[in-house]
Amino acid sequence: MTPCGNAPPRRRRKRPPRQAPPRDFTGRADDLRTLLAAFERGATITGVRGLGGIGKTALACKLAESLALRYPDGNVFIPLYGVRPQPVAPDDAMKTVLRAVLGEAARLPEGGAALGNCYRSALHGKRLLLLFDDAKDRAHVEPLLPPATCGVLITSRQKFALPGLQPHDLDALPPKDA
Repeated sequence: MTPCGNAPPRRRRKRPPRQAPPRDFTGRADDLRTLLAAFERGATITGVRGLGGIGKTALACKLAESLALRYPDGNVFIPLYGVRPQPVAPDDAMKTVLRAVLGEAARLPEGGAALGNCYRSALHGKRLLLLFDDAKDRAHVEPLLPPATCGVLITSRQKFALPGLQPHDLDALPPKDA
């Protein structure tokens, strides 16, 4: 029986999910070093903030690639579409993560406390990196925070605080790097 109780038994995955999409990446070597150093010092929640189109997602995906050995259970990329009139709801984001971890056939609770309990139970003890792209605000991502063994990368155009969040603000690339 899986942590959610009503999901079918898991089959052992041959490969962990590696969903952070590859991106063209140039410049930002200093930003990447700074973010990697934060994880080396024990950070588990990092927020990359800045204007739209400035390269937050590309940097976060490159960081996820660089952290692959630290998170052997994989990475899950969840676009939250925080700038849209109807961003992805936290319950739907949890279901995306759970399907990546438990498999597409997993029967999941509809929402609410049961889904949150399933989410935390399924991630308990895992070394998984979650990349929440384009978060609207604190309320959008706070319910998605996993157990401490997991890492979290959040990209957002907004500045907000979360317990344990290590913020990193991005500016425009210098012309020589652009």
